[in-house]
Amino acid sequence: MTNNKNTEPWMQELWNLADKFQISDDVIPRDAVGLEQLNELKLEQLNELKLEDLDLKLEDLDAEAFELIKLISKLPNLKILDLSYYGGESLPEEIVNLTSLEQLKIHESALERLPENISRLENLKSIDLFACDVLQDFPDDFFQLTQLEELLLYSTELYSDEIGSLKKLKKLSLSGDLYEIPVWIFDLKELTELCLNEGALSEIPSEIGELTKLEYLDLGVNERITKLPESFGNLTNLKHLSLDCCSLQSLPESFVNLTQLEELELGPSDMNTLDRLSHGVTEFLTQLGDTVSGWEKKEPAEPWMLELWDWADKSKISEYDIPRDVEFLQNPYAITLDNLTAKKLSEFCNKFAQLKNLDFLHIYLKGSLSNIPNGIGNFSNLKSLTIRGFGLTSLPKTIGNLENLTSLDISGNQLTSLPETIGNLENLTDLSIDDNQLTSLPDSIANLENLTSLDISFSELTSLPETIGNFSNLKSLTIRGFGLTSLPETIGNLENLTDLNISRNQLTSLPDSIANLENLTSLGISGNQLTSLPETIGNLENLTDLIISDNQLTSLPETIGNLENLTDLIISDNQLTSLPETIGNLENLTDLNISDNQLTSLPETIGNLENLTDLNISRNQLTSLPESIGNLKKLTRLETWNNQLTLLPETIDNLENLTYLIISGNQLTSLPESIGNLENLTTLDISDNQLTSLPESIINLTELFYISLSGNELNNYSDKVKDFLIQLINNNALDDWQPQDFVKEQPTDNIIESYIHSVPNEVKETVNLDDFDLSELEQEIIDRLDQIIVNNIAHFREQGDFKVRPGYGYDKFYLDWVDGSYDMSLQSLIHYIMYEDGIYKKVLNKNQYARLLHIVNEQPESIFSADELIDENYSQLQYDFLDYFYYTSIKFVYDKLTSLDFDVSDAFSEYLGIDPY
Repeated sequence: MTNNKNTEPWMQELWNLADKFQISDDVIPRDAVGLEQLNELKLEQLNELKLEDLDLKLEDLDAEAFELIKLISKLPNLKILDLSYYGGESLPEEIVNLTSLEQLKIHESALERLPENISRLENLKSIDLFACDVLQDFPDDFFQLTQLEELLLYSTELYSDEIGSLKKLKKLSLSGDLYEIPVWIFDLKELTELCLNEGALSEIPSEIGELTKLEYLDLGVNERITKLPESFGNLTNLKHLSLDCCSLQSLPESFVNLTQLEELELGPSDMNTLDRLSHGVTEFLTQLGDTVSGWEKKEPAEPWMLELWDWADKSKISEYDIPRDVEFLQNPYAITLDNLTAKKLSEFCNKFAQLKNLDFLHIYLKGSLSNIPNGIGNFSNLKSLTIRGFGLTSLPKTIGNLENLTSLDISGNQLTSLPETIGNLENLTDLSIDDNQLTSLPDSIANLENLTSLDISFSELTSLPETIGNFSNLKSLTIRGFGLTSLPETIGNLENLTDLNISRNQLTSLPDSIANLENLTSLGISGNQLTSLPETIGNLENLTDLIISDNQLTSLPETIGNLENLTDLIISDNQLTSLPETIGNLENLTDLNISDNQLTSLPETIGNLENLTDLNISRNQLTSLPESIGNLKKLTRLETWNNQLTLLPETIDNLENLTYLIISGNQLTSLPESIGNLENLTTLDISDNQLTSLPESIINLTELFYISLSGNELNNYSDKVKDFLIQLINNNALDDWQPQDFVKEQPTDNIIESYIHSVPNEVKETVNLDDFDLSELEQEIIDRLDQIIVNNIAHFREQGDFKVRPGYGYDKFYLDWVDGSYDMSLQSLIHYIMYEDGIYKKVLNKNQYARLLHIVNEQPESIFSADELIDENYSQLQYDFLDYFYYTSIKFVYDKLTSLDFDVSDAFSEYLGIDPY
């Protein structure tokens, strides 16, 4: 240790601490003269010290550092002091004795407060408080530091309007939840550097142009900024400008004045699309060359594009509906006009009729509109037009001017007639005029000989014109809900028809000419008054779907057996007393529904339907099932509830793929021992029978997650069966039946827990998570459900149920199953959408998602009871996000179905808390 005759005691203490902290003499000189002349001191390495090397606890280290800084405060000529990463909560008050200090850096420290009387540092020009995120407030006299030229508060939550009194400031950084630029900033005329990065700014006011001395400006990561003011061009001294991670579509014309730029950050392109740049700005950016990062030259917008975008901005039309993108408008494109007023629609029709490449126009109006403006006829290049559900009572004659139109959808209005000019649309291939009040069709409609799809359902027409037979190219014809009592014989002329839906009418018979429709693959005739089908129905050998439910059929013709390509046959809710033996010829059937009839037996030939996966024979008068039912080895779902069955055939054990078996409401007194062979069963309902015992083999059904036994008098079963049932009760897999004197235990070890603790490492390693936006994910789920509903509306109306096959999970769900069994419920569908479309992956962390993958692979329904068993944070996540997704999704389905005039209040009332009446 150096001794010097001028050494004072405090110096020796300082040296001792410097030695203890392993601070070299290059940083703190070990002589008095060196200390007196020291003007710059950087002590950021204090943060890098290892406690074990110093033999100190953390609190002792902070205390020693505090003493070190107190001694440093005696250095008379110190001008620069760097205390970055300091771990103490406060600085010694003695630090204000450093009256020569010009720069104070306390970068990323743990400070909670600055010293009082800080204004005594009267020569202080710079203070760096970057990332001091626990700093509470400015001292009262802070703003008396009138010589301050640099104040860095980035990632520090300190803020005060009094900053505006520091008129000599040249460098200023603010961050945090700044929703607007404080007005006092524009009074700091000496500013050369301004950082407002990572805020919540949505607007840059024109006053920014008053800061003409700015050389460095950082506005990056303000995702709500969509434009800059013209005054931006006044910042002619700018050398560095960051606009990355904003949402800019354009730059002002004055941007070309920024000729001193040396660095310009504009990326990424998926945020700053910059697709509304003028020619001048585009050329300016091109000339800057490598000075610009995150931007690639695009074709500049043409004047008509800019005009369209300006109109869309003022009309509050989203970028999703009218993209502000040059390339988009250079190719055939679709525009959706959502939530428009009638006035705005008229403006659009009159201003933009000559839009290049407009291919598809979809209009949603705000409120109702009785008439579409005549200007709609100006869109001569339009190929597809949709104007649905606005209460239109008439169409303008100018609709006939759209001679390039191939698709027209004007359904869901109040049209009573169509103009004769509609016959001019000779290129039309798709016409939807359903859900109107049409009482007649114009003669000119016969001119539309290129039609391939026609929907005129739910109108007030009482008959179809004979000219319907002129549509020789028609492939799809939908005429539901007419009140038709007969079809014209000319319907047999539609030899290219593949899809015919004539449900919900009052037909008592079908014309013989229907036999001519040899290309028909789908025929829907449910909800009529048919008492029989013509023998000639057997000619329709290409049929794959035949839906004839809700009629008055007492029998089926033998020729039904000719329809060997049928995959779906729905004949529920009729008065059938028997099925023809020829039903067994339909070997391609996968779905057969003959529920709600008066069948007393099934033919043995039903066993020939070896491709059947779904069989519903509920609500009949069956007393037994044929032994041949055991041949249906692909069957996954069998419903025989509400019959008069007294026993099940032994061959039922052959149904090895069966997962869903409903035999409730019969007269069964026992179950065959062979039922234990159905090891894939997940749902078993044997409620409301006359069972007193259960076979021992039932304990083999280890995949069950729901079983219903209520309504029986069970009193005879083995201890093994009792233990099995108790296990199901504890796993919430059994209905309200329970053995006598049984008290449900609170499970100490959930079945999910074993999955969690055995997640394969290879699962964990393959998971990569992304950031997410809650509203976007919610909309993603709702959009998927919306599309599923749209695709299945016809089925809902025909069948009266809400079964869908959307291609997820089990690939069969019921949209009105909200409470009760998980299997095939709406909750189950939402779960699979979130699982298979990667929604879970976006809201869970890596470990949570890895565990989830393993859980749902073993037991998908456990997603609803995983909670904290995934980890301690998952439960809160489920409450905050996942339950919210489920509720809003189910609420959307209810609202959507209700808007389509389906009464689903009973199904949703308990879950949504609504009054079904």
